[in-house]
Amino acid sequence: MSLKLHTVFIWSLPVLSGLLLSLSFFLFNQTYLVWLALVPLFIFLNKITSTKQAGWGSFITGFLFFGISLRWIFEAWPLNWVGVATNQTSTFIIVTLVWLASVIILGLLVGIFGLLIYKIGFDFKKGLVVAVLWLLLEYIRSWIFILPWLGPETNFGPHWSFVNLAYALHNQNHFLKLAPWLGTYGLGFLIVLANWQFFLLIKNKLNYKLIKNYFGVFSVLLLIFIGPYFINWPEVEITGQKKIALIQTNFSSLVSFGLGETEPTETRLIKEILPEKPDIIILPEGSDWLSSLTNNFQISEVEATKPILGDYPYLVIDPNRVFNQDGFRNRLIYYLNGTGIVGQYDKELLVPGGEYMPYSIQALARLFGQNDLLEGFTLKRSYSRGYSSGLVEAQGIQLGGLICSGIVSPELNRQLVQEGAQFLLTVSSNAVFRGSKLLINQNLATTKIRAAENQRYFVQVTNQGLSYIINERGIVEGITDDIGHDTLVGKIKLIEDKSFYTKYSNWLILISLLIVASYGFIRKSQSNSKKSR
Repeated sequence: MSLKLHTVFIWSLPVLSGLLLSLSFFLFNQTYLVWLALVPLFIFLNKITSTKQAGWGSFITGFLFFGISLRWIFEAWPLNWVGVATNQTSTFIIVTLVWLASVIILGLLVGIFGLLIYKIGFDFKKGLVVAVLWLLLEYIRSWIFILPWLGPETNFGPHWSFVNLAYALHNQNHFLKLAPWLGTYGLGFLIVLANWQFFLLIKNKLNYKLIKNYFGVFSVLLLIFIGPYFINWPEVEITGQKKIALIQTNFSSLVSFGLGETEPTETRLIKEILPEKPDIIILPEGSDWLSSLTNNFQISEVEATKPILGDYPYLVIDPNRVFNQDGFRNRLIYYLNGTGIVGQYDKELLVPGGEYMPYSIQALARLFGQNDLLEGFTLKRSYSRGYSSGLVEAQGIQLGGLICSGIVSPELNRQLVQEGAQFLLTVSSNAVFRGSKLLINQNLATTKIRAAENQRYFVQVTNQGLSYIINERGIVEGITDDIGHDTLVGKIKLIEDKSFYTKYSNWLILISLLIVASYGFIRKSQSNSKKSR
């Protein structure tokens, strides 16, 4: 092979890894590929001759993977959902730069991962450290994704777990049973560890020497792929059962901001499910049903809903845009028919660019002369962050409710279960992204992992998306047919037992830190010992 062809082949390997990772996820959903997707990258790192090449090649893998997986960001363009006329060219540039900055910061962490592997070396003993490094960098990126999008309402924490490798396992029930033990980051650890073993098999060309001297490679692969057959789902005690009704809508992103009327459609959908006497009725983000009926809560909710709901004690969970001295809040209201409001939760994980304007985007908008965009956003879209817990007790049930972006945060959902939530729910709207199929699939995969790792029924109700009921093992028990106006009635089981992950997930991060620190200390000691000879 000529030098030129060899160079092309070598640099095609990180590209191949990026493409294989993308095929493993969401829209393409070839999830089995995730067990091999990093192998080309590992081969590349074993072939190249400099740390600079290691960093750039690994960055290419990350850039392609995250760039393809997050391309639903472009569905936010054009920015007419802000409610003002904007220059299409300049706003497209702004959206492109938002996508580019997001992908670069996520890709850089993959670049760091490859750089560290190149320095560590390529043998069986390093597999544990490699997998732990990935785990820690995934955890770190859940913190630092928000850095380019700092703003007045930023919520710092390990929340932004976009396209974690674990989400590729959402339909691999064989591995989902590990979620209550390992959680999101632990499942990603196993995937990388398996990739490393397959890399070692290829690196050593499956020869007799490998089988003789690297028996551990086959042992690890057998443990990862056969071991789950001998692991059972943890037993949980079912403490109750409730019938729920999901009210799905298909309104544009501007309807709930005064440019349309949602209440007649929502009332019609609610009336359709009342003969089934559900215990809980849940509406999607932006519904503002109670607000519409009560003239922004100027009249009694009890009187306003009685002609529709009668006297039956339905628990209605309804997101409303409310105003107080701090500005608008995206508030999840728990209303018990015949009694009144029994709880509320103000959204705490606000979406940069969708619910508050980051400083960086403010600067870009001013640079492109889009001051009207900033003013319109402040008037129509801007929210103040909430700080209260999403746990609410109503009708003897402990409910854990979050709004939209809360689904991507392993930590917020885990905290709710730790505090006593007997089932989890998220209300959301995909209207800004015009019902992106990629985003819908991403949310579904993420929800299944959230349910399995916390062993809780998980309900999602959506505007311009799919609504579903997922059981404590990550299995979909009910889902709407499409993104149109629809209802879904089903049953959920209430669970109080907490999974190992829910109780001890922070220990996984601490143990990983300890492993990396110990490895670094041993390497430094060995290096000093060699120098002293």
